[in-house]
Amino acid sequence: MKKFILSLFAACAFTLNASAQLIQYFEKVTEAPADWTGEYLIVRETSDTTVLVFDGHIADDLDVKNNCFEVPMTDGIIDLTDELAAATFLIANQADTAWSCQSKSGLYLGYNTFKYDADSLVENTLKCGPDNKYPLYITMGEEGKVNIQAKCGYYLRYNDDTKHNRFRFHAEGKKKAICLYRLVQVEAGVENLPIGENRIIDGALYSLPAGFYIVNGKLIYKR
Repeated sequence: MKKFILSLFAACAFTLNASAQLIQYFEKVTEAPADWTGEYLIVRETSDTTVLVFDGHIADDLDVKNNCFEVPMTDGIIDLTDELAAATFLIANQADTAWSCQSKSGLYLGYNTFKYDADSLVENTLKCGPDNKYPLYITMGEEGKVNIQAKCGYYLRYNDDTKHNRFRFHAEGKKKAICLYRLVQVEAGVENLPIGENRIIDGALYSLPAGFYIVNGKLIYKR
């Protein structure tokens, strides 16, 4: 095993000494940043290895059944793919403590005015449109969950009912809490860099076992 690790490090060291390589991946947000500005995946973690991703690629109306899809996740890291790059949401400061959240398809999401209708149950919904008119308030919740609260007081949640299977705004405590995975961009060997399995760096394919990371140019094992 020791010989294997040394050989592995030698291969990685060669890569790190090559020209700087930009690596991109999504990392779970576990602490509130000073600034929420950034590109994110909005997800519901369904197991230790899978998440449901709110599909920001949807055009016209985000409030549709099955507005999500499943992807693998490892230790709070999701690999960047073309499909995921098209599904992100851009969070930006709107005013004071309010934030906007815009899908990759160009729609801002939110829910400004509470309206209860016993027949249509429109209090559980999601509004979206091309105009930046939906203020959102973002805080950290328990166990790595994130609260995205609309102006009306409702929270963005995942509804796992088979009739819905969608992300929508719901009253506090209802449905499934969500997480944010932020798009991270680093140069290989400069920042803490989770490599994962089967990553192509400088045109060469490297395969590190799960749990191995390159941190400041050194190979370590971290579970």
